[in-house]
Amino acid sequence: MTSCTHAEQLSTIPDLLKIGKLIGDYSLVTNTETLQDVNSPKVVYFPSCASRNLAPAHGDFEQEPLADVVQRLLKKAGYQVIIPDVLNNLCCGQPFQSKGYPDIAQAKGGQLHQALMVASDNGRWPVISDTSSCTAQQRESEGNEFDVYDLVEFVAHHVLEKLTINPINEPVMVHIPCSLQTLEGNGVENLKKIVSFCTKNMLIPEDITCCGFAGDKGFTVPELNESALGSLKKQVPENCREGVSTNRTCEIGLSHHSGISYHSVAYLLDRCTMTN
Repeated sequence: MTSCTHAEQLSTIPDLLKIGKLIGDYSLVTNTETLQDVNSPKVVYFPSCASRNLAPAHGDFEQEPLADVVQRLLKKAGYQVIIPDVLNNLCCGQPFQSKGYPDIAQAKGGQLHQALMVASDNGRWPVISDTSSCTAQQRESEGNEFDVYDLVEFVAHHVLEKLTINPINEPVMVHIPCSLQTLEGNGVENLKKIVSFCTKNMLIPEDITCCGFAGDKGFTVPELNESALGSLKKQVPENCREGVSTNRTCEIGLSHHSGISYHSVAYLLDRCTMTN
């Protein structure tokens, strides 16, 4: 059997995984000279495949696409947001890496790297990823030509100080994904810092260090997710209506087994903030 080239392998990827129709109103900008205010700081925002394709659950009170919320949040802090061109075709490669297709993962990672180099003006602007597992994959495959920030890392260090925050008087459950636990940059403390600005009642369940969704395995082997989150629901206070995290698939399983809506921490912060 002859081996396939990268191009031949990519041609076999199902259309769904190539990322089809985008959710939300995106301004695809790669020429930074077209941005309106040349004096405002700029950031490149790469919405992950998961956040672009896995919309909020029907029962979630937050119904906006995550990419819209993140862009609004960054703009509140005074940033001009650049979205990579040809976003439909971009993927960090992590889904293919986890399924045993390293060549395809490398090809998709390389394609993304080239697009982010253009969007960031060859590393002039920082790059933000809204999904922790995607951030980890990019950092493993990229060089040091530009900085890839996880969303909570960038928000904790560069956004919070620029916002007026009105905390809510409600408990908020917090789940720290495995990818955030191992990500360089103190991601765990960054997530907790953001939530602590939004509520004084932050709850991290005991004895749950992994949700068991394992990327996308929770869709096909739900018993893993059920076992890992067996003690979650009884730890949710009666007056709690939401939980936050940084990975969409984790949030799907957490919502199912907790009885409340889990979504990105960006929703919580956006809801609590006003522009200075």
